[in-house]
Amino acid sequence: MAIIVYGFLLALGLCIGSFLNVVILRMPEGLSVVHPPSRCPRCGTGLRAIDNIPVLSWLMLRGQCRGCSQPISIQYPLVELAFGLLTLGLGWWQINTWAPNLPILDALRLLGPLLITQLVLLACLFAATLIDARHYIIPLSLCWVPFFVAITLMPVSVATGWPAIGPTLPIGWTEPVGGLTLGVLISIALLQLGVIPRSYADYEQVMQDLTGQQADSDVAAENALYPHARRETLKELLFLLPPTLGLIAGVILSSPTPTTGWLETLLAALAGAIFGAGLVWGTRILGTLAFGKEAMGLGDVHLMAGVGAVLGWRDVTLAFFIAPFLGLLGTFALTGLASVRSAEARVIPYGPYLAVGSIIALLASDPILEALGFSGIFTP
Repeated sequence: MAIIVYGFLLALGLCIGSFLNVVILRMPEGLSVVHPPSRCPRCGTGLRAIDNIPVLSWLMLRGQCRGCSQPISIQYPLVELAFGLLTLGLGWWQINTWAPNLPILDALRLLGPLLITQLVLLACLFAATLIDARHYIIPLSLCWVPFFVAITLMPVSVATGWPAIGPTLPIGWTEPVGGLTLGVLISIALLQLGVIPRSYADYEQVMQDLTGQQADSDVAAENALYPHARRETLKELLFLLPPTLGLIAGVILSSPTPTTGWLETLLAALAGAIFGAGLVWGTRILGTLAFGKEAMGLGDVHLMAGVGAVLGWRDVTLAFFIAPFLGLLGTFALTGLASVRSAEARVIPYGPYLAVGSIIALLASDPILEALGFSGIFTP
């Protein structure tokens, strides 16, 4: 039975990986990921059902289009296989972590909501990593889908009888998290009403005036820096004022009474989102004020909000501190590769490192914290 269950998880991951190929290619272009159906980008030949079998179809076609015989990128089977193995690893790890003594089908049913939520996050992180590395953008929908899944599916599952498995809320955090959340909602409302100004609203016009080219041009990025970064950061501090006041009020009103049930699950997700976004946003603000240029993109803030909602405050903090080490390793590797090829080293944005750090925290936070000696300090 275990072979069937793990085989199902692998097949599910392969199919999701096939869909992620569509997301990775179409979303940066602003195209629908569901219409039109998949087809060869060169000759327009539509793919038949037999051409959509993950990995196997590419092998059967020998990596060539059935219509025009042009090569099909090896990215397709590699993405499918990579995500299939990630899904298998996620399922194996969580089953053996949370329900090692249960029959495997019972364990799968028990962990259903948690696995679905984490699989959604894993898929969005995977797609965001490849899109950001290639196009230097993170589609915000890939950040907010896991957030909304986490704050709905997990609390609803607990309210309908599933056990509360996953991130928890430390005692005394109910009121502070509630105050922070209320403050964020107030800031969003004030932003939409125009009371709080949007930061970098004039970015494209200023950069075009400086360079005579579009703001997203590589030449513009290389030859000029946006000159008002510190000023725009002060606008972002205005956005953070209501959440800060809400936090202070929550701390004053906090009580040692533990929160239980679906409300604890919801607040744990919100606390994780606030921690994830806050860590990156704080780094962005301090870095921008210190160096006079935008330190990190707001897309990274949205990304870590989605990560935190699923992983919780502890694991999103771990992911945040893993990312710089990955960044150093990536920089060394790319610099070494460039020197071998006698070419200029390619710069990868920070988003992929945050995403990979989050995947590592998702799959291995407990052994990492135990190895670092923090397992007794940070409780899940």
